[in-house]
Amino acid sequence: MDPQPSSVSSAEAVLAASSDSEFLRYWLSAVLCFAIFAASVPVIPSADMWWHLGTGRYILQNRAVPHADPFSFTAAGKPWIAHEWLSDVILYGVYSLAASAGLQLLAGAVIGLAFWLAYCVSGGSTLARILALGLGIWTAHPIFSVRPQIFTFLLASVFLLVLHRYNSREQARELALLPISTIFWVNLHGGYLLGPVLILLSTVGNLLDALFGLQDASITKRRIGLLLLTLLACVAVVPLNPNGLAMYSYPFATLHSAQMQVGIMEWLSPDFHLPIFYPLAGLLFLTVAVLALSPSRPKPSDLLLFVFFGLATLRSMRNLPFFVLVAFPLLATYLRSPSWKWPALPPPIQRILKITAVVLAAALSALSVSDHFGLELQIEKERFPQRAAAFLKEKQLPAPLFNSYDFGGYLIWKLYPQYRVYIDGRADLYGDAFLGDFIEVYQVNADPAPALDRAGIRTVILEPRSVLAAYLRNQKNWTRVYEDPVAVIFTR
Repeated sequence: MDPQPSSVSSAEAVLAASSDSEFLRYWLSAVLCFAIFAASVPVIPSADMWWHLGTGRYILQNRAVPHADPFSFTAAGKPWIAHEWLSDVILYGVYSLAASAGLQLLAGAVIGLAFWLAYCVSGGSTLARILALGLGIWTAHPIFSVRPQIFTFLLASVFLLVLHRYNSREQARELALLPISTIFWVNLHGGYLLGPVLILLSTVGNLLDALFGLQDASITKRRIGLLLLTLLACVAVVPLNPNGLAMYSYPFATLHSAQMQVGIMEWLSPDFHLPIFYPLAGLLFLTVAVLALSPSRPKPSDLLLFVFFGLATLRSMRNLPFFVLVAFPLLATYLRSPSWKWPALPPPIQRILKITAVVLAAALSALSVSDHFGLELQIEKERFPQRAAAFLKEKQLPAPLFNSYDFGGYLIWKLYPQYRVYIDGRADLYGDAFLGDFIEVYQVNADPAPALDRAGIRTVILEPRSVLAAYLRNQKNWTRVYEDPVAVIFTR
């Protein structure tokens, strides 16, 4: 009897099973990628997005990175560290090619990739990983916007993935990616400091794992040695940017700005009275509960990351996305959930259903993203002084100009160089003293007339319901020349 047909049949069955398994992984990954991308595309344009576009335009037009402020008359010529210059060039380049829709697609791709890398770090069952991913995206969604911070979000995810792989597999060659990433990071955003912080946390985490008897001392010594070398390499490449050594001190100066900590919304603690922060509370407490009830004890190194970024987020909502990158993979890893299994259907039907799921996910994602495009344009009209800026430009109202903080970036984008702003989102440029004086005038904590007179202000553009607008309505030497639901203009 010839055994060959039976052997061939068995081999074909193995190959078919392997093929189905590969297809299942591809199918699920494709659906998740479409869903993550659609959920990551931002809708609300950031007030800072506009001056970033203006900076990118300035750099490309002048073929140089500015080192002194060109956009305001209050800080004209003052040294300015344009630490996000490469992000600004990228954002302006994309806008030039595909307008605001291109920016939304770029942000969605960058944010989505960050979530995908974090998903790759997570353990646990497929169902647990998908549920945790969904909660993570829901939690971080309020901070999605077109800003250079999206690159910090992505690069933080890259660091977490590389460090996780190194600590679990000791693939030392992958650590070389971290100094290379730092070179890009320090030119994309001042948040590059987070990279060395993550390496330090990984180093301390290895020490804690060894102290609790979860890791051999020789392994710990080897890992820590390479991590410290990587840390030194990351720190050494920081000056490879147009601002040179100044980038060593810049992040610390920003973190110690008292006015930025209390006067800018994103630096404040999350307000859990607001519904947008309910998912954060859910992620925080659910992860704590899962870690407490899990039969497998979490490693001290994992708890260190969770506690560090949890406290950072409770101190400032600006840190929320980094907490999400740490928390949802941890939740997925320790969450006990049923293993997801594909229904026992004939293989041809399974393939049809899987292909249908991928096509449906792609179609729904495209529909969702297209809706975002229209909403962004509508929100621009509703939140920013689009018509008021056009009126200023057309009527050529006299300068200098006093403007609200949130309008400054938009006016740079629309009116520079015809007008230079009083203030904009570059709080680090203006400094605490100036920000404090501006708030006094804007909120009319004292008579604003002397400050406006000293600056020689001739035209004021504000939100109609602002305190200063109410004050100017009652001043005989100020004339209201324009008003819509978004902005009001006074001149004298």
